[in-house]
Amino acid sequence: MTYYASPASAYAGIPTSELSTAQQVMLQKQQQQQQQQQQQQQMYMAPMSAYPSPTTPTAAPPSLISKDEQAESCQHVKKAIQRNEKQLAAIRSSWQDMVKAETRLSRKDIKSAQSLQTLAAHEPAQLATMLNMVGAAMLNVTEQRGAMTAAVNQVMVEPLKVYKGTLSKIKTELRTWNAAVNTEHKKHTSLDKLLIKEAGNRTLISQGQMALVGASQDVYHRTLSVVDGYERFERQKRYDLQQSLAAALHARIQFHAAALAHLSACHTTITGLDIMSDMPGIQKRIRSNTIKANNSFPGMPPPPQQQPVMMMPPPSAYPASAYPPQEYAPSPMLSMPMAPMTPMTPSQAPPSSHHHHHPRRRRHRHAAAPPPPPPEPQLFNIVVQTPVLASPAMPARTLDEHSGSCSCSDSDASSDCSSATESMSCCTSCSSSNTDASDATPPRAPSRGRSRHRRN
Repeated sequence: MTYYASPASAYAGIPTSELSTAQQVMLQKQQQQQQQQQQQQQMYMAPMSAYPSPTTPTAAPPSLISKDEQAESCQHVKKAIQRNEKQLAAIRSSWQDMVKAETRLSRKDIKSAQSLQTLAAHEPAQLATMLNMVGAAMLNVTEQRGAMTAAVNQVMVEPLKVYKGTLSKIKTELRTWNAAVNTEHKKHTSLDKLLIKEAGNRTLISQGQMALVGASQDVYHRTLSVVDGYERFERQKRYDLQQSLAAALHARIQFHAAALAHLSACHTTITGLDIMSDMPGIQKRIRSNTIKANNSFPGMPPPPQQQPVMMMPPPSAYPASAYPPQEYAPSPMLSMPMAPMTPMTPSQAPPSSHHHHHPRRRRHRHAAAPPPPPPEPQLFNIVVQTPVLASPAMPARTLDEHSGSCSCSDSDASSDCSSATESMSCCTSCSSSNTDASDATPPRAPSRGRSRHRRN
């Protein structure tokens, strides 16, 4: 472990008789300055004995504080400053957001109270009293919330902004300490080179040693400044956070206590109101207006009530006895067999729009054959016999297809039935002959004309 050299150690290997008068005077001055600095450090570090720090060394002479301890202390301070800067900024931002949220809530409460008061202006006495009381309670709570937000902003948000400047000062001291360490390293390197090149030149060696001692003293003082600034920052931070948090919590407690008192009193009052006492007046007003509207023309009789119009007659108008169920005779054409349909061959399929050609074959323009006409549909003469509906004045009739006669329930209408049967049989024979002729005649094949395309 290496230690910083004291001013007296620069001439430790040189006897006092060999030193010049100027060097002896310089040595005495340096010793006096060192004694004065030690006395000042002891006086300054005496109050800090009540606040011991586990990471920073206590007051000690420069010759007992190693470089490793000083570097470790400063590196710890650097990391702690960066961490505290981020955390304090986050705390300030969170409390500031809370203040903004409480301010927005106050504006909403004021708007709600104004809406209640506007509604109370057009309501009866009891309901208007209840609405006004609730609006007044909300305004009182809003006033207490404004006092709370002002106190929190004063004791919590604003003090945390001051720490930004304090941390900036400590970071500046850290940069100064880093520069002093670099200067000391350069002085030490130059002294080593001087001892190698100019080993016999006592004057240059003593000057290099004095420069190294001054650089070491500068590093030590910068280290003490950084450590002292960080300790003061930690003490101030703890005290400020304790006082600020206590004041902020006290302000919130006062706000919640006042809000609870106002809202409890309002709740007790509005639950004891007879809110239904306004209903007789409202009913009297509504009924009087209704009577006035009905008696606006006292000489006129009330308008007659119109009977509902039924679009469809009721089912009782059509008894089932007047319309017995009808019997329908099946048509003989429905039982005839149908000709089977001819399936379509691949040659009769419609041409495709996509033509695939083999890559090695020559493409020839062939005349496309016209597609064959679709087959003509076969016509069937189907005669559906329409039943003769019976009416209450006309008896039901039933035609017999096989015998060609009809059965009538009334003997007076026999002549009409015979004529109807003859006409029906004639129509049936004609339809059957037409069907046989159409089945015997084959369909005419379409004529194929000469192709317009010439084969290449």
